[in-house]
Amino acid sequence: MINLMNKKYLITVIVLFILIVGLFLYLNTEKVGADTNRSANNIHIFKGWNVLASFYNPESSQESSQRTSFSGLSSDDIKVIYTLNPKTKEYIRIWPDIEMDKVGDLDDDDLISQSFWVYSDKEGYVNYYAQDFAPYAKRKMWSGWNMIGITPDMFEDVNTLKSGKKYFDIMDKFEKCEVEKIYFFEPVSQSWQKLTSGAGLDSDSSFYGFFTKVSNSCFLGKKSFNSAPPALPN
Repeated sequence: MINLMNKKYLITVIVLFILIVGLFLYLNTEKVGADTNRSANNIHIFKGWNVLASFYNPESSQESSQRTSFSGLSSDDIKVIYTLNPKTKEYIRIWPDIEMDKVGDLDDDDLISQSFWVYSDKEGYVNYYAQDFAPYAKRKMWSGWNMIGITPDMFEDVNTLKSGKKYFDIMDKFEKCEVEKIYFFEPVSQSWQKLTSGAGLDSDSSFYGFFTKVSNSCFLGKKSFNSAPPALPN
C-alpha cells in the first residue's frame, strides 16, 4: 500500500512538473513573439523632422516603456516630439512636458497608436520598444487629417512579396474609410510627398508614419464580408 501511494505521489509530481514547464515555455514564447512584433530596430532618424510610429519618449527609465537606445545620436539630440489630436486637428507637444490641456478627452490608446513628429539635431539610428500601440484594425480615424503609425501587425495577413519583402497596397488598409488624400513626409528633403492610388508599403516601412485625410470617421482595416446567400426560389 505504501509503495502504491509513493508511486501515485511520484506520478502527480511528474505531471505537475510537466504542466509547469509547459506553461513557462508557452508564456515565454508568447512574450518573445510580442516583443519581436513591437521592437523597432535600427530606425533611421534624419536631422530635422521625422515621423515615427509610437515613439513618444526618447529617454529610457523605469517609468518609460520605450526602452530606447541610440547609435550616432543620443536622447539629448531629440529636441521635441509632437503628435496630432485627430479630433481638434491641433498639434500636441508630447515631449518634453506633455501639453495635457490639448489632449482633451482623447483616449490614451488612440493617442499612443498614432505616429509622432520627432525633431532631431543629428542623423543616426534608434531602437525602441513600442509597447502601447493598438492593433491596426482597432485604430479609429476621425474625419479630416490623421497621423497613422505603420506597425508590423499591418503585414501579418499580407502574402504579397516585392523584392523579397512583404508588400501591400496602402488602400487595402482603408476599405472602411473614404480617403481623400495620403501624404508622407520625406525626412531627407524635409518635404511632403503625395501618394496616389496604387502606392504601396513594404515591411521596411514599419515604425514610420504617414498622414491621411478621410471624409468619414472610420476604423482601419478591411470590410467584413456580410453578404447573404441568394433568396430561395418561389
